[in-house]
Amino acid sequence: MPKGELKGVWQSDGYGLVIDVGSLWIDVYEQTKVSCLHQSRIPSHLSLVNWLEDVTFGMEEDRLRLDVSGVLNPIMADGIPVLPDLCHTATPKAPGTTQENFDVAWQVMQEHYAFFDLHGVDWSEKRKTLRPSVDAVLDDTALFALLSKLLTGLDDGHTYIQTPGDGFSPELTDPWHAERVAFSKVTAGAVREGLTKVDGSQLSYGWLTPEIGFISFAGMSVASVNGHTDSVVATRAFAVVAQELAAAKAIVLDIRFNPGGSDDVALAYASFFVDGGVPAFTKSTRNVSGYTSPFTAMIPDTPISFDQPSLLLTSNYSASAAEIFALAMQPLEHVQSLGTTTSGGLSDIMEVSLPNGWQLGFSHQRYLTLDGVLYEGLGVPAHWPRAMDVSGFRAGNDSLLEEAKQRLTAQISVSSD
Repeated sequence: MPKGELKGVWQSDGYGLVIDVGSLWIDVYEQTKVSCLHQSRIPSHLSLVNWLEDVTFGMEEDRLRLDVSGVLNPIMADGIPVLPDLCHTATPKAPGTTQENFDVAWQVMQEHYAFFDLHGVDWSEKRKTLRPSVDAVLDDTALFALLSKLLTGLDDGHTYIQTPGDGFSPELTDPWHAERVAFSKVTAGAVREGLTKVDGSQLSYGWLTPEIGFISFAGMSVASVNGHTDSVVATRAFAVVAQELAAAKAIVLDIRFNPGGSDDVALAYASFFVDGGVPAFTKSTRNVSGYTSPFTAMIPDTPISFDQPSLLLTSNYSASAAEIFALAMQPLEHVQSLGTTTSGGLSDIMEVSLPNGWQLGFSHQRYLTLDGVLYEGLGVPAHWPRAMDVSGFRAGNDSLLEEAKQRLTAQISVSSD
C-alpha cells in the first residue's frame, strides 16, 4: 500500500501522464488537451510494482518521482486536485472516429514532439491540409495511409505508427542497411577462432590478433531479470568480457550494426572505460512550457576499467542507445572512433496509444553534450571519418576493421619501444 504522501492524483512534467494513486490501485492515463485514455491499472503494492514493472515510486520534496528501468532520468509529477474531467470516461471512446484518431495523433505530437524545426516541418500546416472531416469514415488501410502522410517529412527513426499488422516510420535509411546481417557475418569471420557470445546480452568478444581484443555490440539490450535493473544485468555481462580480454594491449569496439536499446545498458558498458563516475551528457524532455530542467546523465563507477588504446567503429546504422555509447566515449583520450557519423536519433521514444489501439511513437527529448552540442538529426561524428565500404563487404572484406587493426598494431609497437 502506498504511503499517504504518495496517494492522490499527479500530472507528469512531460510524458503526458496522469497518475491516480489510490489505496488499492494505481491508474495511469495518457492525456492531451483533446483526449484522456486509460493506459494501465496496477495494484498499489509498490514492492510488487518495482519487482514486476521495474518502476519505483517515491517522493522528492513535494513531487512524485518515478524511476523506470531503462530510462536514465526520473519522471517527475506534480499533484493536482482531482482527476481531469476528460479522464473519467475514455475520451474519445474506442475505437474513435477517423477524425478523433487523427486529432489525438496530431495533438500529442504538437504537445511533446521535440524536432519539428530540425526537420523543417510545419505541423500546423499538416493539420490544415490533412485533417479529415467530422463525418469522414476511413477503413484501416486508408487511415494508416493518412497517418503515415502526417508523419512524412520527419526523418526520424524514433517516430512511427504501428498497427497489429503494419508499421511506418518516416526515417530515410541507407540502402545497405538491408544487408547488415550479411555484413556483420563478414566482420565475425575476421575474428580469430570466432566470437564468443555472452549469455543474457547482445555482446560478443574475441581476438583479432594475440594482442588486440574485439567486442561486438549487436544491441544495447539485456535479458530481463526480476529484481535487477538493466544496468546491473549489463554490468555483470560486460564483466565477463572484461575478464576475458584483460590481457589485451588494445581493443576494437564495434557498434556499426547496433540499432540501440537501453541507455542504462549503454552507460553500464561505457563505465568499463572510465575511472570513477563522471557526467556524460544532459537531456531535457518536452513539456507544456518548453522543456524540463536538464538532467545530467552519469557514467556509473565500476571497479574494472579498460585503459588500453581502443577504436570504436561506427556507422549510420548505429542508433539510439548505440549513439549514447558513442557520446559517452567521445571525450575519452584512449578511445578514438573510426567510421561514419551515427544515425542521429538519440532521444528516448514516447509511445502512446490512439483510440483505435494503434501505437504512435516519437522523439520527445533533447540530448546535449556537456558543451551544449545537439547531435539529433546529425549523428555523433567519428574522430576518423570513413565511408561505409559497401563494395568491400559484398566482396567479403571488412576494410574498416582491417584499418583499425593496423592502427592499433602500430600503437602497440610504438608503446613497446
